Amino acid sequence: MPRFSKLMLEIDFQYLRLYEFSQVLGTLERNPILTAKLRLSLEVAPGITPPQGSSEYFLLQAVTAAEILLRLILTAQSPTTEIFLRFASSRHYMKIVFAAVFLIQVGARLVSFPH
Repeated sequence: MPRFSKLMLEIDFQYLRLYEFSQVLGTLERNPILTAKLRLSLEVAPGITPPQGSSEYFLLQAVTAAEILLRLILTAQSPTTEIFLRFASSRHYMKIVFAAVFLIQVGARLVSFPH
């Protein structure tokens, strides 16, 4: 498989991961009873990886996918990113916007509601 095709496949995979985990987080946010049950049943000590199924796990996976997606699109496709972004397709711009807005929303919530 050519290098460019592998790169496009990896970008699509990371975008799907981000979309999937952000949808699960939205579902948990809209259902406070489910979120409360998860928090009570899956208490995690600081420094320990959150277990699968917890909202912290989904958040960590979504943030990781967004970070990888942005790195791939902005650096891996062209050593000089300004050239690539000038000729990028609209689907790449939409993926960049989705990942960036997701990270901004997560950052805003962490700043607004410190634990």
